[in-house]
Amino acid sequence: MAEPALIPDLARGPASRHGADPSPGVWRTGRLMTGLKARLTVATLTRSPGMIVGTILGGLWGLGVLFMIGTGLFAAAGALPPEGTRATAVLVGAAATVAWWVAAIASGRADATLHASQFALFPLPRKGIALGQVLGALVGIAGPFTLVGLLLYTAVWRLDATAWVTAVVLLPAGWLLMVVGNRCFTALAERLAAKRRVGEILTLLLLVLLMLTGPILTGLFTGVESLGARIYTVTDVVAWTPVGALWAVPADVAAGAWLPALARTGIAAVTLAALLWLWRGALGKSLENATGAVVSGGGRSQVKGAGLFDRLPARPWAAVAARCLTYWVKDPRYSGSLVVVPVMFVLFWFMSGGGGGLWFFAGPLVGLLMAYTISGDVAYDHKGFALHILTGVPGWADRLGRVVGMLLPGIPLTALGVLLAAGFSDAWELLPAMIGVSALALLGGAGLSSVMSARYTYPVPLPGQSPFKTPQGFTVLNVLIQFVALTLMGVLTLPALIPFVIQLVTGSAAAGVISLLVGVIAGPLLCAGGIWLGGRWIEARAPELLNTVSAYR
Repeated sequence: MAEPALIPDLARGPASRHGADPSPGVWRTGRLMTGLKARLTVATLTRSPGMIVGTILGGLWGLGVLFMIGTGLFAAAGALPPEGTRATAVLVGAAATVAWWVAAIASGRADATLHASQFALFPLPRKGIALGQVLGALVGIAGPFTLVGLLLYTAVWRLDATAWVTAVVLLPAGWLLMVVGNRCFTALAERLAAKRRVGEILTLLLLVLLMLTGPILTGLFTGVESLGARIYTVTDVVAWTPVGALWAVPADVAAGAWLPALARTGIAAVTLAALLWLWRGALGKSLENATGAVVSGGGRSQVKGAGLFDRLPARPWAAVAARCLTYWVKDPRYSGSLVVVPVMFVLFWFMSGGGGGLWFFAGPLVGLLMAYTISGDVAYDHKGFALHILTGVPGWADRLGRVVGMLLPGIPLTALGVLLAAGFSDAWELLPAMIGVSALALLGGAGLSSVMSARYTYPVPLPGQSPFKTPQGFTVLNVLIQFVALTLMGVLTLPALIPFVIQLVTGSAAAGVISLLVGVIAGPLLCAGGIWLGGRWIEARAPELLNTVSAYR
C-alpha cells in the first residue's frame, strides 16, 4: 500500500522538474526506500495488540541472547591470555559473518519488502535500490540487533584500549560486510533457485545440514578441544580469509604490527568490493526478471491419464487427497518434511548412543511432525482452497482429504520409527505402548491440525520458494501461536504417554496394554472429531479464510 505513495515523491524529483531524466538520484532513492521500510516495519509490528505483545516478547528474548553472548565475551577477556583473546575475537567474528551470508541461502530472500522486483517498474537507479536495501537493514529487525551484538562483541577487547578503539572504529565496516554479503548471496541464490530442480535439491541439502547441525558442531568442538595450542594456528589461517581478516585488525594494531593490519584491511576492502560487484550484476538480473516466475525443468516425460486422480475413488475427499499427495511428492515445502524424518532417525541414533534414550520417542515425534505439517495447509494451498469454495466441496471432505493425504506417507514413517526404536533398543516388550503413543500423536495431532488450519492461518512461502524463506507478514506472534499448537499436540498424547512412562520405569506390561488401547481408541476419535469440527468451521468462515490467505500473496 505504500508503493503508490512513493510515486508522487519520485515524480517530484529535481530532474523531473527540469525535463531531464525523471529518475531520482542515488541518495534520494536510498532515503525513500529506507523510509518505506521503516513505515512498513512499524505498521507490521503494531497492527494489533497481540502483535505488539509478541514483538515485545521477541525483542526481550533477542536482547537476552545478546546479553548472554556479551557476558561470555566480557568474561573471556579477563580469563584468557592475549593469544586466546585474539583467537576468540577472530573466530567469533568470522562465524558471525558466515552466519549472515549463509542465512541468505536459508531464507531464500533477504528482505521481501525491499526486494528489487518490487521496484522494477519505477524509474529508480540500480545503485539507489542497492543503497536502499543496505540502509533498510538499519530499520528492520536483524540489522539493529546485529549492531547491538557487534557493540557487545567489542567487550572482548576491554583490557586493551587501543584494540577496543580500533574494534569500535571498524564496527560499521564489519556490519556492512555482513549485510552486503547477505544481499549478494541472496541475489545469487535466487538466480540459481530459478532452475527449479536445482533449487529444490539445494533446499533439501540445506535442510539436511541444518538438521545435522548438532552432530556437526559436536564434532567440531571435539576437534577444537583436541587441537589445544594448535587453535592459534587455525586462527592465523582464518585471520587471512575474507570472513576473518577484518576481525584480526584490532589485535594487529594493539601489537604495533601495522603491515599485517593494513594487509588485512585491504583483504576486507577487496572482499567488500567483490561482493558489491557481484551484487550489482545479480541485482540487474532481479530487475529484468521482475515477475519472479519460477522456471521449471524442461523435462520431456509426459504423464498419461490423471495420475493419482485415476487411482483414488471419484469422491471430493479423494480428489483433495490426490492433490495433496502430489504436493507431498513434488513440492519441496512438503517433501522437506519427508526428508526430515530419516535425518531425525540419524539424530535419535546419535543422541541416544545407538539405543534407548530418545529412540523410545522416535515414533511419537515423527507422528507429531507429520500431523503438524498440515496445520498450514490452507495457506500453502491457496488456489486449491479457492477451487474448493467455488465447487462447493463440503468442509468435512476438505479436512478428510488433507488428513488422508498426510496419513498415506505418515503412517509408514511413524511405523518405521516405532520399529527402529524397538529394534535398536532391543525393547520389543515396549512395542505395544510405543504404538499407542505414536497412534495418538499422529491421529490426534491430525485432528488438532484440521481444526487449527480452519480457524487460524499464517503466512507461508509461495510455491517455488525456499521452505526456509520467511514470508512478509510473519512475526514473532505467529511463532508463538505455532509453538502453542505443538504444545497442545504434545498434551494430547499424555493419556497414552503416561502409561508408557510407567512401563518404562516399572516394567509393567499392563501399563503398556493401557497405552496401546488409549492410543488406538482415542486417536481415531480425536481425528474424526477434528475433521468434523474443522469442516464446520471451514463452511462457516470460508470467505474470511480465503481473504486472509489472499493477503499473503
